[in-house]
Amino acid sequence: MPPSEVHPMRGKRRARAAIAAVVSTLLVASGLVVGLAVPASADPPAGGSTVVTETFSGATVPDPAWKALGDTCLTGTAAGARPPVGAAQIRNCDLHQMGAVPLRGTLPGYLQLTDRAGNRAGDILYNKPIPATAGVSLSFEQYQYDGNGADGIGFFLVDGATDLTDTGGLGGSLGYAQRNGEPGITGGYLGVGLDAYGNFWDDGENRGNGCPADQRSPSTNNGPIAPNVVSLRGPGSGVVGYCLIGPTVGGPTSPAGATTPYPVTNPNKPGTTLNGGQGTLRGGTLAASQRTINIQVTPLPNPRVIVQIQYVTGGPWITELNAAAPPNTPSTYKFGLSASTGGSNDIHLIRATQVRTINPLPDLQLEKQVDRSGAPLPAIITAGTVIPYQYTVTNVGAPVDTLSITDSKIATAAITCDSTTLTTAPAQGSTTVCRGKYTVTAADVLAQRVDNVATAHAKVAPGGLDVASPESAVTVPLLSVLTIAKQVTTPAPYSVGGNIAYQYTLSNTGGSILSNFLVTDDRIPSSGIICATGTLNPGQSTTCVGSHIIQPGQLNAAGYLVNTASAAATSTIGQKVQTANVSVSVPVAVDVGVTKTVDVISPVVGSDVTFTITATNYGPSAATGVRITDQVPDGDPVGSVVYRSSSTTGGAYTSSTGAWAIPALAVGQSFVLTIVATVNTGNPFTNSASRTQTDQPDTNPNNDTASVTLNPITPTADLAVTKSVDQPSIPVGATAIFTVTVQNTGPFAANNVAMTDQIPSALGYVGCASPCDGTYDPAAGIWTIGALAVGAIATRTFVVTGLTTGNFTNLAATTGASTPPDPNPSNNSDFATLNVRPPVADLAVVKTPFPQSAVVGDTITYQLTASNLGPDAAPGVFVTDVWPAGVKVVSVSPADKITADGTSWNVGLLNPGQTASATITALLTDSGTQVNTATISSSVVIDPNPSNNSSSGTVTSAQPTLDIGVTKSVLAVRDGVPVTEVPVGQDVVFTVTATNFPDPGSSVTATNLVFGEPLPTEGLQFVSATTGGAGTGAAYDATTGRWTIASLDANGTATLTVRATVIKRGNWTNTVSLISLTQTDRDPSNNSASVVVIGVIRTDLQIVKSVNPTVGQPG
Repeated sequence: MPPSEVHPMRGKRRARAAIAAVVSTLLVASGLVVGLAVPASADPPAGGSTVVTETFSGATVPDPAWKALGDTCLTGTAAGARPPVGAAQIRNCDLHQMGAVPLRGTLPGYLQLTDRAGNRAGDILYNKPIPATAGVSLSFEQYQYDGNGADGIGFFLVDGATDLTDTGGLGGSLGYAQRNGEPGITGGYLGVGLDAYGNFWDDGENRGNGCPADQRSPSTNNGPIAPNVVSLRGPGSGVVGYCLIGPTVGGPTSPAGATTPYPVTNPNKPGTTLNGGQGTLRGGTLAASQRTINIQVTPLPNPRVIVQIQYVTGGPWITELNAAAPPNTPSTYKFGLSASTGGSNDIHLIRATQVRTINPLPDLQLEKQVDRSGAPLPAIITAGTVIPYQYTVTNVGAPVDTLSITDSKIATAAITCDSTTLTTAPAQGSTTVCRGKYTVTAADVLAQRVDNVATAHAKVAPGGLDVASPESAVTVPLLSVLTIAKQVTTPAPYSVGGNIAYQYTLSNTGGSILSNFLVTDDRIPSSGIICATGTLNPGQSTTCVGSHIIQPGQLNAAGYLVNTASAAATSTIGQKVQTANVSVSVPVAVDVGVTKTVDVISPVVGSDVTFTITATNYGPSAATGVRITDQVPDGDPVGSVVYRSSSTTGGAYTSSTGAWAIPALAVGQSFVLTIVATVNTGNPFTNSASRTQTDQPDTNPNNDTASVTLNPITPTADLAVTKSVDQPSIPVGATAIFTVTVQNTGPFAANNVAMTDQIPSALGYVGCASPCDGTYDPAAGIWTIGALAVGAIATRTFVVTGLTTGNFTNLAATTGASTPPDPNPSNNSDFATLNVRPPVADLAVVKTPFPQSAVVGDTITYQLTASNLGPDAAPGVFVTDVWPAGVKVVSVSPADKITADGTSWNVGLLNPGQTASATITALLTDSGTQVNTATISSSVVIDPNPSNNSSSGTVTSAQPTLDIGVTKSVLAVRDGVPVTEVPVGQDVVFTVTATNFPDPGSSVTATNLVFGEPLPTEGLQFVSATTGGAGTGAAYDATTGRWTIASLDANGTATLTVRATVIKRGNWTNTVSLISLTQTDRDPSNNSASVVVIGVIRTDLQIVKSVNPTVGQPG
């Protein structure tokens, strides 16, 4: 129907434009197809389970699952009759009698979708799910006749979890696909277009929006493009998808999803391969138009769509299509048929509908799905979200009752069924739908999925054996996420009117399978964006492409074309998945800035100047077709300069037109044009360069023009004189240096340059110190220089001696004889003043010991620095030093300047800023803080700062550490007598040792060692003592019990032997202990030792016995 027409019964749909069909007459008068060109195929499968049958030949349709829309009616229903309550509500055909329709009330009848009137539409929907996992084989008779070939009959399968209550776009979309802004059928999985008119195959009317390139029709025209073609379209959602199945033009294989020849030579008249190219989908009469259609979707794992047609009743089956089925086959289907007319028309009838499974079903078949009849689940399913489930139970066995569902996640009591009693399929009541809900938990969210398994249970009626279905499992991913990235693929530069290509990368980062991608871009219509694939499994990505012609006014203030894109997709359970927005800023405009400089702002008339013109692209885009104009001669007045030559680092300059053409200028890139011209005027003038052209818009006109103004000058030479003295004051007899400079500041070279500089008589002229430019006559006071180039400087120094005290001024001035004239006499002279005074010097001394902390016996180095801090030279400088008693000078340097005891250092003359150094080495002889002070002086110099005339060096000393270890032993003098049993009156010998254990790496000698070695006088009496070993100056005092050692070398051992007599019985302990030494003992634990002597009294008893008389008598 024309775009302005609206179908009277279904106003929400727009009918297609009225285009007369050109249909080849391939039927003979009998209605039989002539000359079949293809061999017969195998009959459709018959081994499965029949689940739905409806002949539509009666006066009513008992099963209320059938839903009629639009102009659909039953011809077998008598005029004025109404469908009975509880049956399908399909009305009579009283209002649809246009053309040679079957007589009302005549049986067997037909399901009439349209009569021959224009702008008719009728649909029949089966809104009860049928199992899909065993495959389906659907057969029906169709009749299309009595008109001029419009539109055709559309057959479709949708996801059985949806509520099939409406169709998709009518007209060329045959009730399945989208049509302009009209959405396609909800839950669409497969559309089969039995297209007599010929526009289901093309992508006109926005069919196939969002489809990949290999699933798009080669034609986007609308009208009778491909009449008598059977085409397959896949899944879709809303206005996205419903793509042609199988590759089209340019694909690697024959387009198995449509009965068009391959390759397609004319996209707008592709022809047909139907029945070998001779088949049609309609006829002139009812009898001639009968076609029996069989559509199969084979079972998993590799399902295919097979379309077979029986062109003659009882004739052979011809397989017209055999293509891979769309991915993600649902577990149940609902189906329907649709037909319509527009400006062209036909009668459309249906009869003898049957649905079988390809594989036999078990007695009780359960298909579990997420229920899609309500609002879709959110893309991100969170804890607390309720997931609705639908359980479709089909009974192909004996009738059953007490049906129930067990589910691993949902209580049986929470699952309700439309019926718990099932007849045997295909009878009405053999299939029922049960429903349950599950609330997502936090544990499910952590697992990112919900898995559950269900089983149907029943009893063979009445009260017979238990029967159970196979398990049916469903996994619901909880995260459905799609991301989009966008980039420009067209290389820079860009310009208004240019075509820019974009690439969009879609990534499935969630857990659901996503399809039906719709990329939305605020610059490109969705129909202009094509993706490489229509389905993404989790973890997969695809790319989409689109292009845009940049229009005026689309750029922002910064010169960028900014566009924003997003993408949407649908999960297999109908969730709407939306990406975030992503924007791309494309630099289009440019900012070509011009700068201009000249090497000489004030040139001399007749000289050459060089103009430097720089063109810089500040972006944001690369610039092309750049033109800068700089006409030479130019300025005010014209002819102020004359062109000589030019050069460029990029582009080409034409001097006759002043055009500098730059083909391309990248962002941030600069090109330079230099023009050499001769100045031929003495008047000021201005020269300009301007950007006059770029291919891109320029966002900043403020920098498009740059100018320089020249001020020509006549020759002059400005001589500038400076005079200085190296020191403002000197003592009498010292020298100072006057420095005079003459600089020619131009703008021209100077000749005959001379200066007058008369030295005052109180200052004796010594001579010239470098530099000594020119010549000087001291008698006349004339310094002759001669020629002096522009910018050149002549310098001469005058060395003088102070003869008397006072302030003396020395003047230097040009003689005025130089050429060309000096335009600025204010800088032709300069003077400097010198003060001659008595000598003054600030003498300073610094004394520093190294190290500043040491032990007795260490060597200390004292560093002395004598300085003259000026301002004058200081003669006769001495440094004196007083050394403390604990420090002994060992050596001095320099020896010819310092006394051997280090007390006086003859420094001599120190000029200002001069320093002298000396080194004195001394030995620490005592512990404690050792301080000594050095003092600097000169008898002939006034020292204005006595605070730095002295410096002290402080050294903190300590005795070194070591370890004195003591041992003691005792032996009895008499052999064999133990010390534990020494008889009173016998002697014992005590042996004592003392060892000096120095610190590691040290060789310190221990001195002044004192040990306590008293004998226990009550039990022992001193006899004698002997000292020995390594110690020197050793002695033992028996009265005090003191053992003294004057010195004991490192690692040396001294010994003491004491002999004593035991004079009393008892235990006598003898202990030796270290009492003192000069150094520090680091380990007192071994400073003493003891032994015990036990005195005993031994007696020698003897018994003598005698008898007297020696002879006795008895009695």
